[in-house]
Amino acid sequence: MVELQFNRIDLLQVGQLHRRTVRVIPAGEEGTAAQAVALGDESGAALAFVVRKGDLAQRFRTMPPSPASPITTMQTGGPLNSLKDRIFYAVTHSVVGVSKKGREFFRFDTNMTEVIRNMYLEGPDMFLAGDYSMFHYVETRDQDFYMCNDRINDLVCAHITSDSEFDAILACHDKALRVIQGSECLFEIPVPSAATALSLLSQKGTDKTFVYGTNKGELGSVLVNNSEFKNKWTVSSETSSSGINVITVCDFSRSGCRDVAVGRDDGTVEVLSFTEGDMDKPPVTTFKTRLNESIQSIEHGRVINPNYEEIVVGSFSGKIIGFSPEPATLAVPEITDRAHEKQRIAEIEADLKKRVEDTEVEVKRLQGCLQREMDKVKERPALVIPQIDVNVQFSLDAKGSHYLLSIETKCPLEYITFACDVLLEMEEVDHTQCAIMLSPPVPEAGSLFLATCRIVLPDLHRVELCVRVAEGQCGTLQIYTIPKITPRTTQLSRVSIPPLCLHERVNTLGDAELRRPMNEVKITGTFTLPEIHSWVSFCFPEVPVKLTSDDITINFRSIFTGSVVTCSYTKGSAEFRTDSITTLFTIKDYIAKQATLSKTKIHVSTAIKEQSIVHVLELLDPVLERQFQLHQQVQLVDALREIQLQEQDVSFMSPEFADILARADDIKRDYQQQPKTLESLFGVIIGLYMTKLKLKGKNPDGKEAELRTQLTHYSLANLKSFFMES
Repeated sequence: MVELQFNRIDLLQVGQLHRRTVRVIPAGEEGTAAQAVALGDESGAALAFVVRKGDLAQRFRTMPPSPASPITTMQTGGPLNSLKDRIFYAVTHSVVGVSKKGREFFRFDTNMTEVIRNMYLEGPDMFLAGDYSMFHYVETRDQDFYMCNDRINDLVCAHITSDSEFDAILACHDKALRVIQGSECLFEIPVPSAATALSLLSQKGTDKTFVYGTNKGELGSVLVNNSEFKNKWTVSSETSSSGINVITVCDFSRSGCRDVAVGRDDGTVEVLSFTEGDMDKPPVTTFKTRLNESIQSIEHGRVINPNYEEIVVGSFSGKIIGFSPEPATLAVPEITDRAHEKQRIAEIEADLKKRVEDTEVEVKRLQGCLQREMDKVKERPALVIPQIDVNVQFSLDAKGSHYLLSIETKCPLEYITFACDVLLEMEEVDHTQCAIMLSPPVPEAGSLFLATCRIVLPDLHRVELCVRVAEGQCGTLQIYTIPKITPRTTQLSRVSIPPLCLHERVNTLGDAELRRPMNEVKITGTFTLPEIHSWVSFCFPEVPVKLTSDDITINFRSIFTGSVVTCSYTKGSAEFRTDSITTLFTIKDYIAKQATLSKTKIHVSTAIKEQSIVHVLELLDPVLERQFQLHQQVQLVDALREIQLQEQDVSFMSPEFADILARADDIKRDYQQQPKTLESLFGVIIGLYMTKLKLKGKNPDGKEAELRTQLTHYSLANLKSFFMES
């Protein structure tokens, strides 16, 4: 596959952007003129600009609303089967439409109670989605309504069940894509992680192929028609597990087959192309670059050079950046007539001189504006503290068995301080961006973890950190963000850490998982459905906020041990089934605590299966064996690499040595984390053993030291015997 080449061109700086608030306005025939770009920022004003002969010209700018409210989403639209060159944008609960020259011709105040986050327009049809609800309007008349189980992250529409009616496809946070026909869910398509972005890739007859992105960085494809759906492929990035925020599709490679461009939360812009145009197979990366802040919008169009399809992205802080296949250089006309050579060179020099003079005038004008603003600040009688929006993401990384914490502001960061009432470990993902300095804990003040993150790079808007925390404890991580602005200010953000924080929600459990020996706890009482739902939300992450049924069933899987949990509950009754007695007693204890706090009477009964204890030890055995083998493998890596340097052909190596050589970098990286990983595994096994002793009513004094000796000289058979003898 041929690598694509794009050149970065910084176009504009505006205010903070929400997702999908940058749009390329469709134009006429290809190669005739550059397309305009429309966008809306936190001020609530929409603007459009066009690039002409290398200069950026503003086409229009609307007046911001009063009071100021940000533009939360933007779309292009127009009459059915015509050019979509009109701009529609959402401000809180209203939709505003302006022409390509900026004249307002449409304003619709909806009956939605949620802020409009996503919008899709097709002729008279308008689909609007808030956090959990979707409305369908036809010529501003309410047509359909759908309430989703979990947060709606993206919305597209297509003809699926009918050639005359549009159906909505929702990318939902509960790891599903939903095809909505009218007010009913036609299909619920499971995906590996929370779906965050969605786009129509291709259509052939009644078959529509969509490409989606997830919060764990997977890119997948699904085929949908009026009777069935089919998951085609899923691909994960080898270098980034950061979530995909936005997707656009276009034939950048001019191969006759659409490519997929994605923008990730860590600032990565990536183009993936299909080998030989085969969309049934996963695409491969043909272009990748990274910015230092999250991508909020990604579009394609002929913006800088009318002859090429280019990429336009909008970042969190408001940077509008173009990526063009052609370098932005001054076009020098070909000189064929030598008699007029000097005259043409003089014209070019005069043009360059004029550009330099215009730039100098513009710089002086901006310096004057800056000085006037600084004088205004000095004359202010009272101190005005600026309000800074902080984008905090706390997501579970199943591969590393830890959390990724990202903190982003529109202003450059200077310091970030942390305080937490539970024990945790924190380290930098990129040591060149920041440095973490730990402080002694202050238990009497409720702070068991204190740290300060000092920003190293001078103009860094986003920081990503790795957080490791053990299960069985709940608390709150407080984040104090200090941007590099005057006057000094800090913004407090809070992140909740549930007691079973290393469990991720899954759509279904496999047959083998359902056949495991399961322990049960049944809880009955006078609690309501919202009460028991809030108690489950307190114990687990990724629990949906909204209740859309009277009987709820949610499945979880531990990313660390592989054990599973099934939660089934309704008004006055709840049942929890798991193959881990440690998890079972954690659920029981914390729900009993919450019931006591709310003064709700409950009755708890448990059923324990002894064989589940051995089963958990067998689940942990491959992980422990791998950790103990790492030391031996690391010692072999350097020797095998030396042989590889001396020998041109290493095919004579055994499969075991060849595998070690192929995974050398991964082995060395994992070995650096081995002490922490082993201690976490030992903690899980010790917790399992203490729970068993508690269940039997035995005294645990002195037993932990004996168990640690068994673990140091690990053998599954000996460990099973130790557990059974107790």
